[in-house]
Formats: sequence, structure tokens, C-alpha cells
Amino acid sequence: MTHDLDDPTTWPGTTLVVRGGVNTLEELRDALQRFGGTSVLSRPGARFEDLAASVRNNRVRRTTVAAILNAGGWLVPTNGEGEPPNHCNLFGLTAESLDHILSSPEPNPVQKDERWRGAPR
Repeated sequence: MTHDLDDPTTWPGTTLVVRGGVNTLEELRDALQRFGGTSVLSRPGARFEDLAASVRNNRVRRTTVAAILNAGGWLVPTNGEGEPPNHCNLFGLTAESLDHILSSPEPNPVQKDERWRGAPR
């Protein structure tokens, strides 16, 4: 099956989605209240390490496109200036539902000096 890179609903359900940081429930609430969504990394076929390389944080959490869609959320791929590779905005979830589908925080497997170093947002 083919997928449209601009339409994550066509992406394989197993496509990884990575969020940088520990992201406590309170941090997720704050981010969602300030921006209405949150920043994640995802792209069909991308390995976990490829996505983690776009994260400056020392810890990451992960989920899948299927888990996001099943929880009522959606992804919007972005190509904005200053954004890391494979960046998407995630909308439609509460902090609790997002926290529920994200894995426990784990160490970023990519060494700091090999991570994306774009301009801070």
C-alpha cells in the first residue's frame, strides 16, 4: 500500500512517533494549553534512532500512528524553517490520553553531538 507523506492517515499504523523529553502529565498539559497541540517526530519507514536524532532532549517517549489515530488524535507534517527533520504537530488529544499512549521515558539512543542542533524554538 502506498502512503501520502502529507497525509498521516495513509501511513502504516506501526509508523513510530517520538516525543522528546520526559513529559510529565503537567508538562503535557502546559504544552497542549499553550499551543493546542504538541511537537513530535514521525515519518513512514523511519527508524527509532532516525527520529531520536531530531530530538535535543536526553530522554524520549514513543508511540505509533495507530495509537494516536485510535485515541482520536491526528498528525500534521510540517516543513517549517528551523524545524527538525521529520517534524509533525500532534493535535486532538488531552494530556491524559497522550500520556497513556506514550511509552515510559527512555534514554535518547543518539549521542548529543550527533543530534539535530537547529535554532531553539
